[in-house]
Amino acid sequence: MTSLPPFASDNYAGTHPEVLAAVAAANDGFAVAYGDDPWTARLDARVAEVFGPGALAYPLINGTGANVVSLMALSERWGGVVTSDVAHVNTDENGAPERVGGLKMLPCPSVDGRIEPFHVERWAGQRHDVHRAHPGVLSLTQSTELGTVYPVEALRALVDTAHGLGMAVHVDGSRLANAAAALGCSLRALTTDLGVDVVSLGAAKIGGMIGEAVVVLAPQDAPVVPGSGYDGGALRERAAAAVPFLRKSTMQLASKTRFVSAQLLALLGEPGAPVGGGAAAAPVTPGPAGAGAGPVGTGAGAGPAGAVAGAAAEPLWWRNAVHANAMAARLRAGLESAGVLAPAPAEIGAAGAGAAPEGGAAVGGVRITRPVEANAVFATLPRAAADRVREQARFYDWAPGETPDRVEVRWMCSWDTPPEAVDAFVAAVADALAR
Repeated sequence: MTSLPPFASDNYAGTHPEVLAAVAAANDGFAVAYGDDPWTARLDARVAEVFGPGALAYPLINGTGANVVSLMALSERWGGVVTSDVAHVNTDENGAPERVGGLKMLPCPSVDGRIEPFHVERWAGQRHDVHRAHPGVLSLTQSTELGTVYPVEALRALVDTAHGLGMAVHVDGSRLANAAAALGCSLRALTTDLGVDVVSLGAAKIGGMIGEAVVVLAPQDAPVVPGSGYDGGALRERAAAAVPFLRKSTMQLASKTRFVSAQLLALLGEPGAPVGGGAAAAPVTPGPAGAGAGPVGTGAGAGPAGAVAGAAAEPLWWRNAVHANAMAARLRAGLESAGVLAPAPAEIGAAGAGAAPEGGAAVGGVRITRPVEANAVFATLPRAAADRVREQARFYDWAPGETPDRVEVRWMCSWDTPPEAVDAFVAAVADALAR
């Protein structure tokens, strides 16, 4: 039995009380099944506000299902999906896009989870080769599986490249809320405004219980790319027509859809509420672990609702994502303040073998391996120290470390990670390294 909350996954987090209240409120007598209910109708109206008029939402059961349905709706039967080598659709869905959807994954080597336009262009030669899977869809994960975020202009370049090659664009938005909070922008700014065609919209990782949604963006918002073979308006109309049937045939249609829709409404807000992402970042008050600002402006000591001026006016998805991101920033800053961060190899070479950076971190300490941009911290540390820390808080080993006696780990924060738990975890890491 561990003494601290887990830092393993944001899926370990509970359901937010506002979401539970929404589910309880939906449990009011009878309602038509399979989505023909008032809650799903209000969700349709809300999605049109958040993503733009004409956007359509299809609630379903889980994230793998949302990805599979999305990719099938955008693809021809002989299609392939260009994505990063660490994408969830490529590594963590037990081959579901291939087994269930019949779609070949076409992975690209990534840097910190992100790919670039030239990775997409390298598949262009296969588009007319009958012997190879047709690269018909680009699937991007935002935020990435390695806790990084695509800047808006980087996303725009990828979307434009894909459309120029006649490809559709899907966003795996399991943590889209965290990316929007990190960039200080709306969900629409990361999807509709960039020309994305279909989004798998996450809910469970930001306070939901069970359920996600496929969002098909409005045909009238699709960009026009002459001579490319990309007809976004027609593509989105076909996708919107296909999703209801794909959702059912892939066993993702919930009979009591109202309870999924109620959760999504609790996170997105009811029709007419602020859509989120428009508030300016607020000043951050460092917490006792020495944490600096999170990617957007919650105080490091903020509670799950985010102690920011005007935060109550923001939708729940924004408040939860801001808090989760701020806790990851607090964790990274706390490790630095505790003096346990080891120098990167380049720093060792510049300072001389065995040198330690200011603060006294030994070479055998913690090395941050990825930019901390959303709600995850990736780091290497001695395996023995990792095992000692794991006696107090659960987390996952991610990959082998720089040497056989080190391991890369993932420390994930969530909407309900308490600031004091972050501080205690930092102390546990420091103690494990000192033994």
